[in-house]
Amino acid sequence: LRTNVEWSESQEAFGSRWRWINGLAVDLSRERDADGSTLKGAGVSLELPIFNSGRGRMQRVTALREMASAVLRSAELHAVADIAASYAALHTAEQNAAEYRQRLLPLQKQIVELTQQRQNYMLVGAFEVIDARRQEIEAWRGYVESLRDHATARAELARGLGGVIPGSSAGEEASIPELPLAEMTGETK
Repeated sequence: LRTNVEWSESQEAFGSRWRWINGLAVDLSRERDADGSTLKGAGVSLELPIFNSGRGRMQRVTALREMASAVLRSAELHAVADIAASYAALHTAEQNAAEYRQRLLPLQKQIVELTQQRQNYMLVGAFEVIDARRQEIEAWRGYVESLRDHATARAELARGLGGVIPGSSAGEEASIPELPLAEMTGETK
């Protein structure tokens, strides 16, 4: 788009420099007479800008330059807006993953442990323990989805910025924490 703007600016400069020369033509002509002789000649015609000063052509070239500039500005504004939206999505995804990691997963683990204790004291049945465990698994599923959303948002931001997110090294990949599967499945080492 920048090249298009530069080209249209050069067209406008060229048009303004040569706007008074509307029509310049060089003619070569050859004619045969009835007696068989051939006449050859050259001619130059120049259109004088008495009634046509080239204003319409200049306005068209100026309009094309302004249109190219407007398209470039629009593309730049869209790029800035897309980057801002990608950054906001990345920030939201980071907050969601941190919320799962810091609050929801430990809380669900504690709920399962307390429900298991209550079941040991015969205060609740096995179905309540199963339901608590199901809710813990759903929390883990939500955590994995939040990590997926974080990786997707990071990739979208990197794409919008041209490959590398500022503040991260070129070879750095999105860090995804290790999932403690032993805790999730209830297994012990």
